Amino acid sequence: MGTAHSTAPGCTKGTLKIAETPDGSPCEIPVIIVQGEMDGPTLWLHGCVHGNEYCGAFVIHEFLRGLDHRALAGSVVALPVLQKLGFQSKQRMSPYEGFHGGDLNRQFPGNPGGTQTQQMAHAIYESLKRYADVLVDFHTALTPDVAWALFPNAGGEVGTLSEKVARAFGFNSTCRRPWISWAVRR
Repeated sequence: MGTAHSTAPGCTKGTLKIAETPDGSPCEIPVIIVQGEMDGPTLWLHGCVHGNEYCGAFVIHEFLRGLDHRALAGSVVALPVLQKLGFQSKQRMSPYEGFHGGDLNRQFPGNPGGTQTQQMAHAIYESLKRYADVLVDFHTALTPDVAWALFPNAGGEVGTLSEKVARAFGFNSTCRRPWISWAVRR
């Protein structure tokens, strides 16, 4: 994915180009792939879909540091920072788009010929739908009382797996949504 090419068990790092800045410089985000010793599903982790939600990036890095690929069946693909331009400027969205459709979380599946944020969403989503079996999208609510997860109330196999993943993280309650998340449209 991008410059990260995992061909054997272990950890591989690289970048994924998701857009260009107004001056033509590439906007690349970090990609970390941990491939297990055994075959299995691919867990996709991503954080900072909003640039100022730093906790997700921290949690992803902490999780990966403690992950032993020798005991892993399957792979983990991690993109700790999706909204890199917002992250670098310490704000929720890209400084180039602000509130003009700049919320990356609202742009999936994206558009390769659209705005900068739509292009970012498209590049990320194309890889996500190609590689991911399960997605965990880390957001930061910035309050200690939030103990819930959103997952698609899609019924069937997708809904069952989504709830199972949410419960596995120890959430006390789950807020079901009446829509199918962009993350499960494959």
